[in-house]
Amino acid sequence: MTDPQAGVDEAWARTILDELVDTVAHRFPDLEPPQAADLVADTLLNGLGAT
Repeated sequence: MTDPQAGVDEAWARTILDELVDTVAHRFPDLEPPQAADLVADTLLNGLGAT
């Protein structure tokens, strides 16, 4: 198991973030790219919320 305090490789994190933003921007064309980036970052940092 990896140490949660160690974090992840920066290149991996950047690649995943870029791909998620690109996917959201293309799947939801009504969102501007900055809105897509905000949505992805908020989801990664805060989760999906209560179910």
